[in-house]
Amino acid sequence: MIKMEVRRLWVLVVSFMVLVQTLGIKCCVRQEREALLNIKTYFLTNYNDTRVEKYLSSWWVTDDPNSDCCRWNQVKCHPSSGRVSKLSLQDLNDIKLFSVAPWVGDPANFAIDFSMFQDFKELTSLNLSKGRFQSLENTAVLGNLSNLEVLSIKGNYFEGSLPYTKYAK
Repeated sequence: MIKMEVRRLWVLVVSFMVLVQTLGIKCCVRQEREALLNIKTYFLTNYNDTRVEKYLSSWWVTDDPNSDCCRWNQVKCHPSSGRVSKLSLQDLNDIKLFSVAPWVGDPANFAIDFSMFQDFKELTSLNLSKGRFQSLENTAVLGNLSNLEVLSIKGNYFEGSLPYTKYAK
């Protein structure tokens, strides 16, 4: 009788594991997927260059709620929560990445607005290096990104410094 109970329990556990694997956690939290699409729109609108579209081509612009942003290029998610943990926009405005043709936009206007990242509650790494950004906007948001451990902004053309945060050196 005990053998039968152990067997039933084993079948139940295995069935549950198969169900979890099949259904799983839907990766990519909707709010974060929308935030990523807003970031793409920001760069497409402000820099009006087809090279940005190519760089972020894996970032779907459909309203498909099942599109998994954790599978998009430059995006890494925490495996259990499905929240964005790493985001790399490295080389986004770097001419060498795309071609030898000059950049269409005005380099004096390249700005990075940190409010675009406020929805990423588990963001641990943000790479904005070699973006040719000229200015930082809404830097106070950095204080709200409590899990952020790595902020890479090297290779940009910022003047001044970040407000006092754990990132300022």
